[in-house]
Amino acid sequence: MADDERVPCNGIRFLRDGIYMSRRGEKKWIADPILLTAFATNDDDARGQQAFVVIEFITRRAKWRKEIVPSSMLTGNNRDFVALLSSLGYLWPSDRKTWSRIIAALSVAKPNHHIRLVDVPGRHGNSYVLADETYTPSGPNRSDFLLNPNPTVKLGSFRRSGTVKQWQKIAKLCCHSSRARLLMAASFAAPNLRSLKIPSFGINLSGESTTGKSALIVLACSVPGLNAIEGPDTWDGTAPSFEQRALGHRDAIMPIDDLSHVVGDPAQAAKLLTFRLSSNRPRSKAGQYVFANNLVDREYRVIAASTSEDPIWQHLDNRPRRDGRVRGEQVRMINVRASVSELGDVFDGPKADRRIGKTTEERARKIEKYSELAIKYQGEAYRAYLTKLMADKDAERALRNYMAQYFSAAPVPEQYRWLRRIARYFAALYASAAIAIDYGILPWSKDATLADIRNCMMDAMEQLVASFEPAPNDRAVHGKGDDSELKQFKQLFDSAKFVSLGRRVKGNEKLTGQLKKADGFRRRDRSGRLSTFLFSKTMKRWYPDENGRKRVTKLLRSRRIFGKGRRPDTSTGERFIAALGGKVPCYSISRHRLRRHY
Repeated sequence: MADDERVPCNGIRFLRDGIYMSRRGEKKWIADPILLTAFATNDDDARGQQAFVVIEFITRRAKWRKEIVPSSMLTGNNRDFVALLSSLGYLWPSDRKTWSRIIAALSVAKPNHHIRLVDVPGRHGNSYVLADETYTPSGPNRSDFLLNPNPTVKLGSFRRSGTVKQWQKIAKLCCHSSRARLLMAASFAAPNLRSLKIPSFGINLSGESTTGKSALIVLACSVPGLNAIEGPDTWDGTAPSFEQRALGHRDAIMPIDDLSHVVGDPAQAAKLLTFRLSSNRPRSKAGQYVFANNLVDREYRVIAASTSEDPIWQHLDNRPRRDGRVRGEQVRMINVRASVSELGDVFDGPKADRRIGKTTEERARKIEKYSELAIKYQGEAYRAYLTKLMADKDAERALRNYMAQYFSAAPVPEQYRWLRRIARYFAALYASAAIAIDYGILPWSKDATLADIRNCMMDAMEQLVASFEPAPNDRAVHGKGDDSELKQFKQLFDSAKFVSLGRRVKGNEKLTGQLKKADGFRRRDRSGRLSTFLFSKTMKRWYPDENGRKRVTKLLRSRRIFGKGRRPDTSTGERFIAALGGKVPCYSISRHRLRRHY
């Protein structure tokens, strides 16, 4: 019922310019307008379907306001309804009998529009609900769903400003940092966890306070529009408050910056929160308690984005369990080191010096500028992504295909096979970024995205392996034997991309592009023998930990799989590649000996 001439009860008419009463053929204005615009049901409620009505009314300041109220408020004792609208600014007429007539007429009104009322954002069936809009298979919709605010749900802001094209400037900056690319991919992956049957998990960037890790959270939050001038939410809070945050960021990324804000033992607090989040729902409570306190008891999926100065589990008791495995919290909140560049910051891309800056001061100014842009341009990329994602019938199949592509290109090393759960998380991040690239939202290269996410995964795995000593009878399983090391290297080698070089390669732009994306190259010497070379940067990506890389290099040289370097104390030599315009450090590999050994 909205702005019509029907007379529901007692001769009352509800029009946009006021409420009128018809008496003896005359229409008399009796109150400011109240419109019952829709009937709503909460299908998610555990106690069964409840009925609500959507009321629109004009306040004392002559502004329209919308409110959702239970249908029961319009029947029986209607003082609660009068008090509610009065507290929101509605001016009731002085005659109390008129109140009763108006409310009685509202109670029997039958609006044509029916909506679904939900307490939390995120996926509901085949739709994704935000406060201002719902994304369905048929496109964005503002009329079929309504998000009902609840004090026990700390709803994410999900702001929107600027355009997708303006936001893409921020995304392009992330191409120069593998860690920035990782967190931004997480923003696109969070809506897909449910369909991929992946539980909630978190990514923690650890490093000194000047590395720029908190700024990366700001860049990632520009996707869904969670940025505010005061900065992202922190670890300051109780366990129930984190559950309320998770409900308010359901099926989205959830920022929790700076572990130093925790009161008490940071490692124990992080452990408690990690297990709460990974359970995918609030802590179980008695039904009568939930009912009495109007609590929202809904499942959720989130990807927590966290930062800390020290690795998040560094101060936790890391004594191994009897089976030699790491503890559950360590594979649910994954630590990735943020200080990865030569300058000790987050910008480790090959063009970072030229595009970001050659000094820490230049890079700090750049990240500060783009952090401001991330507040100015945010939210629209997420809505464009959800519009295409929810309308894409083949989205799940495409995601699983991209995950399979990731597993093929980034196989879990043999000694890390007990960490395959982590590999699934990183594969989901890549797959979600890949379809965002397909949708024309992310201005990234898929190959570079896969390489950066794989780099972050290997760094996380190296830390977990190095954090404890496995049981003696598990040493061979965890890669302490030479055979495991060789098998791991061969898996990586078999998945690597090599470019074949001919004699005339100078000025070939296509070949130059292929070489920049490749892991190495092959070419024939003057005698016609085919030689294989692995780029030094590829070994650094495969083995981010320097000690681990030296161990593997020493083993491969002892088996004569790696040839001699340019000096007795090195394994790399510099090879001139005309297409790259100079000499490139690389390893000479004997494919024959590698196959013979494994």
